Amino acid sequence: MSNSAENIQLPENMSGYVLAASPVLLDPNFRKTVVYLHHHSRKEGALGFVLNRPLPVCLGEISTAKLDSHIAQTRFFYGGPVTPEQIIILGIRVKPDSETYEFRFFDNKIEIEDIPEDWSPHLRLFVGHSGWAPGQLENEIQHNSWIVLPQLLAAFNPQEPENAWQKLLSIFGPKMQLISNCPDDTSKN
Repeated sequence: MSNSAENIQLPENMSGYVLAASPVLLDPNFRKTVVYLHHHSRKEGALGFVLNRPLPVCLGEISTAKLDSHIAQTRFFYGGPVTPEQIIILGIRVKPDSETYEFRFFDNKIEIEDIPEDWSPHLRLFVGHSGWAPGQLENEIQHNSWIVLPQLLAAFNPQEPENAWQKLLSIFGPKMQLISNCPDDTSKN
């Protein structure tokens, strides 16, 4: 399956799109990742968040504030290698009457307790983010590092982020499903 910029017409703005790392992408920051592109333009570059790298901690485990239980259970995720000292709040939920997801970015100045109640069960806290300079992402796509999806499909289950990459690749057929399930160290196969 080819997904290079030579073969597909990429839009000027891919904000809201999702990237699945191609099996050939070996960079440890992005190997086997699913990335939500929060902002993209060819002139400004791109900013996104890795959706499938949960960290082993929830907000309630480190916060000194008294939090509602659903807020306390909000998980931290590795968002990417840029500004790892920054925490970013993002909500992800299924669109009503749809098999796609909607995302809502919350300003870091908002108190987590002030987030609308209908979004609070769908929150993620990202440590850092992913970023690309102008033209960098398009170049990586041209070199088949990323599979571009106009939206996040129902194959992605936010409750099972560890399997997201394999599930998304499996929708591209049996060959990609087989590749997605190969171990990193093929000598252990």
